[in-house]
Formats: sequence, C-alpha cells, structure tokens
Amino acid sequence: MPGSSDNPRSGSAVASGREFASSFFKSVLILTSPLYLLTALTSNGKQLMESKSLQGGLYISLATLIPMVSALLVTSGKEERYQLCLRCFRFYRDKWLWYSIAGLGGPFLYALSYYTVIILYPNQTMAGPMISPGQITILVPSIIVIHIMAATEEIGWMGYAFPAMMQRSNNNALRTSIQLGICWALWHVPFFFFLFPEPKAISVPCQALVLLSERIILCWIYQNSHGSVSAVILYHAMDNVALLVGPDVKGLSPVVPCLYAILSATFVVLLNDGKTLTCKKVGWNVRLNEK
Repeated sequence: MPGSSDNPRSGSAVASGREFASSFFKSVLILTSPLYLLTALTSNGKQLMESKSLQGGLYISLATLIPMVSALLVTSGKEERYQLCLRCFRFYRDKWLWYSIAGLGGPFLYALSYYTVIILYPNQTMAGPMISPGQITILVPSIIVIHIMAATEEIGWMGYAFPAMMQRSNNNALRTSIQLGICWALWHVPFFFFLFPEPKAISVPCQALVLLSERIILCWIYQNSHGSVSAVILYHAMDNVALLVGPDVKGLSPVVPCLYAILSATFVVLLNDGKTLTCKKVGWNVRLNEK
C-alpha cells in the first residue's frame, strides 16, 4: 500500500537512489578489499578448492556478510534498519508459484548442465561433490549455513541496492538488473581467481556471465512476487545447494552452465515486459509501491 512501512521504495533507505546506491557500493568495496588480500595470501598461488584451505574458505564466507553490513551501515535510523530486515524475510502466501520457481530453478539449471556435460564428455569424469548427500551430519548444517549466507547477501543486493537503483533508473527493472548483475559479478571476480582451476581465461568470464544472467532471473522473481526478497534468498540458496551436493560440472565444462544461464535470462527478458520484467501475458504487474 502507498505509505506502508513495507514499501520497498519508502523510507530513508532509498530516499535518494543515486546517493544511497553509491554509498552502498563504496562500503561494499572498502569492506571487501581486506578479504581479497587475505584470500590471495592464503591461496599462495594455488587453487583453494585443491589446497582445501579452510582459512581461505572462511574469508570468502565472511565476504557474504558484507552486503548486509553495508546496507545496515548506510541506512539511517534503528527503525529503518528494522524495517529493511523485516521486509527481507516477509513471506507472501499468495505467491507460492514464485517460491516454487525460486526453490527449483537453480537445481533445474544445474541438472540440465550436468546431463548435457555427461552427453558431451562421455569419457571424462567429473570431480565428486563437496559434500555427499549421504553425509547427513555435515549436509544439514551446511544447507542451513548456505541459506544464512544467501540471506546476508540478498539483504544488501535486493533488499537495499535494487530498490535504490530502481529509483535511479526510473523504475526500469531490466536496466537495473543488468547494472546490479555487473556489480555482483565484478565483486566476485577477485575470489574466482583463487577458486577456479585453469584455464582461468575461460572459467572466470563464464562464471561472471552466469552471475549476470542469474541476477536478471533473481530480479524477475522479485518483480513478480511483490518484491519478495525471501524468494530471491531461496533461489540463491538452492542454487548453491545444488553446487554443493552435485558433481563439479563447472570444473569439467564452465561453458555449458554459462550457456544455460544466458539462455534462461534471455528467455525471461523476451517473454516478459521489457521494462518491468513482469509477466505481461498473465497480467501480473507488480507495482513497487504496493504492499
């Protein structure tokens, strides 16, 4: 409702889109820079996944807190911070379809990539999953941690930055999703150099394009679920869960998941309203000043 505290565009958090978005991204960069350096020193020229460096993994995990911390730092007032967090965890029961899409979308794209790679490379073996589905005592806590990490990221990216950037772009969701996707991908790139195997000239750009494409998908879900950050968190988390319990598809072929991500984002853009990313064929048109 107009004037509601649930309004993604209301309050001092997004009172001035340009200034607040700029402050947010500056804070993210400043707070992440030490972690880039520490990760580089920890890797010592080796791929972190190969060296199994718990310390390096810790630095990367800590980085997921930074979008939320930055959003809270640049949001003035205890009540505004509370409303930001409250809105990010609000569940819209009438949007069950979009929660279903959010929960299944990432694993579905992973499955497509997995079976495509099996067909294309029948004589090559993928590295096993980081955690086997049978390791329940490790798997369950890991899934919980993944959801928490996804939440701390998306409180910043979609709970704070996206609404602020929407004001700046005159509510053009497609343009904003591309801009935010580029920022999100660039934020990850320094870590990619210490995570991914050679050739990095292929794996790093492919993963950056995956993130850009996924951000368009995430913004599409957000736009069609009354601005539900919780749905975005669910997609983000389940996408990472699929990568955790499934074989290392990207290690064998980073190009295949990249192509599927790009095709999915293209599909979203072509079949929805070009500006709002809402489902024009079924008449869903989420207004950002609507509860």
